[in-house]
Amino acid sequence: MDEENYQRIRQKLQESFEKQEYEQGLIIAKEIKEKFPDHASAAYFNLAFFQAQLNLIDDTVDTLKEGYRKGLWWDESAIRMFPNFDQLIQHDEFNEVVNNYFKRYKKIREATSFEWEVCTPENFDSSQKYPALFALHQGAGNIEVAKQNWKSALEHDLFLALPQSSQIVEPNRFTWLDIESGLKELNEMYSQILTKYQIDLTKVFLSGFSIGGTLALEATFSQPQFSVKGCIVVNPTFISPYSIPRNFERAKKDGVKCCILVGTKDPSYEQIKEFISLLNQENVENQVYEIPELAHAFPDNFNEILAEMTDFMRA
Repeated sequence: MDEENYQRIRQKLQESFEKQEYEQGLIIAKEIKEKFPDHASAAYFNLAFFQAQLNLIDDTVDTLKEGYRKGLWWDESAIRMFPNFDQLIQHDEFNEVVNNYFKRYKKIREATSFEWEVCTPENFDSSQKYPALFALHQGAGNIEVAKQNWKSALEHDLFLALPQSSQIVEPNRFTWLDIESGLKELNEMYSQILTKYQIDLTKVFLSGFSIGGTLALEATFSQPQFSVKGCIVVNPTFISPYSIPRNFERAKKDGVKCCILVGTKDPSYEQIKEFISLLNQENVENQVYEIPELAHAFPDNFNEILAEMTDFMRA
């Protein structure tokens, strides 16, 4: 329940930012910091960001200093994208605290490695070949978050593989922003899985939410290092439809399919719709779920939709 409440209030924070209601966003950021200590890293970052947005320079630096004292860290480049940065760098203590964050982040990044986990269907038979779903976590996500989102696939006799990127962004939170690194890690996981499990190579599907969905699209249509027969993506972010080096001829030849769920309030809605148009122009078989009023999130009935998607993929 706490996680659901957190995701709900984070959505309100995102909406405040998109509507440029920064004073309201600051109020919400302060509430998150007080009520959700398990999400301290995101809470302190968002609070400092909104303070910077409102040009509260001293408050921004104080929040960054407090976060550092609590053991938090972020990539230096993230802090250097703060609003009113030209004002921040004139503060005597700002550059020092940013450098401290960067040094701590560098040590942690070097010690972080790629991980993955598998979940098998009920009554799993190791001698039987199963269709497989590789589910990629969102940005600032991890294996456990992805498992909660995609575990209903196990009810439909799918082998579920859950990769966790080595690209750490905050404690126990990871991203796939470095697409090339993500592709290599997916290939590594795939190779290792084949040595341990029986997988139906004609039914290997990629899935993902947010930046995980973007990597799923890249791996399916750009540089398939292994047999991919389709992808299921939910609100992929940072998607530039024409920059993905697609190979739709190969996709059509191999019968590759694509399921896309997009919310009409998602920040990437227009880009996602453009990509769907490209799929249709190239006659790549696809199934689209457009959810009215949904922002950057999963719909409440996603388990039902996922059942329909996996049926479409395996047909």
